[in-house]
Amino acid sequence: MKQIIRNIFGPKPKIVRHQQNQFETALAFKVISPLSNITLANEMMEANHKDSDMKLFSDIIRRNCNRINQLVIDTRVNEMSFVFAEK
Repeated sequence: MKQIIRNIFGPKPKIVRHQQNQFETALAFKVISPLSNITLANEMMEANHKDSDMKLFSDIIRRNCNRINQLVIDTRVNEMSFVFAEK
């Protein structure tokens, strides 16, 4: 069962939740857009270079792009869970 962390000062005011949501959405967009470009460039590089060193570096780039993407997704899902639980 998922444990939800509650604010010791009571529920967040609606305006604070709204501003927090706007900030997180903007941050996610600012991270996802360049991350998509990096991922696409890496895929193009993989398709054009079969060198083993290039493949190693490309794998590192791909894994870390996936990790960053998953962090953004997890953050958004956790925030949505918290907001739904407060109501």
